[in-house]
Amino acid sequence: MPILPSFIERTILITLNKGPGPMMDLVGGMAFKIVSVAIKLGVFEAIEKESLTSEEVAHRISSDVKATDLLLAVLEALGYVSKKQGCYTNTRMTTKWILESSPNSLAGMISGTEASLERWQYLPDTIRNGRPPMLAWEWLEQHPGGWKDYQAFMIGMAHACVEEITARVKLPPNVKRLIDLGGGHGLYSIAFCRKYPDLSATVFDWPQAKDVAVQTIHSEGMEKRVVFQEGDLWENDYGSGYDAALLFQVVHMYAPEKNIQLFSKVWNTLNPNGCVVINDQVAVEASSPLAKLLARIASLELLNSVNGQTYTPEEIEGWLLQAGFINPSSFLLRITPGFGIVIATKHA
Repeated sequence: MPILPSFIERTILITLNKGPGPMMDLVGGMAFKIVSVAIKLGVFEAIEKESLTSEEVAHRISSDVKATDLLLAVLEALGYVSKKQGCYTNTRMTTKWILESSPNSLAGMISGTEASLERWQYLPDTIRNGRPPMLAWEWLEQHPGGWKDYQAFMIGMAHACVEEITARVKLPPNVKRLIDLGGGHGLYSIAFCRKYPDLSATVFDWPQAKDVAVQTIHSEGMEKRVVFQEGDLWENDYGSGYDAALLFQVVHMYAPEKNIQLFSKVWNTLNPNGCVVINDQVAVEASSPLAKLLARIASLELLNSVNGQTYTPEEIEGWLLQAGFINPSSFLLRITPGFGIVIATKHA
């Protein structure tokens, strides 16, 4: 739960600067870690179906009773659990956004963000040199479970925006085949296949994504319509005969000239009248203080993780035109501030 100071606290800490305002950031950092630990221990799942005392929760998650009681007390203060007559239960916020059983679960994003913050240990070097000492995938290879945490983060992101994307993106009429380039977990392909009954999809990504993708496809019961294909965006051929291509969270990793090359390769894989759908963080003026903060933190994370950067929708549209696409258009996502969709078509 966001830490919301009272009016008096805001006045003292922020408006009048009579108290240490940076304390809010310190408390926020500790609060994030506490929620992450609760997710790892399975606290929220333990009380998903019934209210329990702290002693009962400790028994469920095999933890110390006193320590569990202290943890639950903080989670109550943060708004993740509520306590009535000595028993704890999840709040509505936790039920919708944290429980793994929820289609809106962001639990994976929290776990994945904790892994990302480990890479921020070398952020000073990135700032000094203008580039990270290693790229994210190099770091992931050195850390057991790193790829799993990364995919958990990406799944959390997908849960946050997939419904809006599939509602607002219109694929070509009579679409039959889709390729999801760098598609990782496959949730976007699955969602589009559900929207278009005659559609089948190929998730194309590095072998490190295969286990999570196959598990996701199986858990969603989509084995007959969604398949995973190992490959590298630059080294391997994508095939041909596709009516649509997804390119999600990829553009930010490359310089403009590389993106034009990538778009040209996507163009070659599409049928006439086929379309490419790009989803990425974009460089646009933020509409609110929170959106501005999220966008700027994300930009710093892109630099520190993949030596990447954000681009404006207009820049991406221009590269698509240079690659041979026509009629580019774009819109911003409402649910995930700072992210946008760019769509273009291959001529008939």
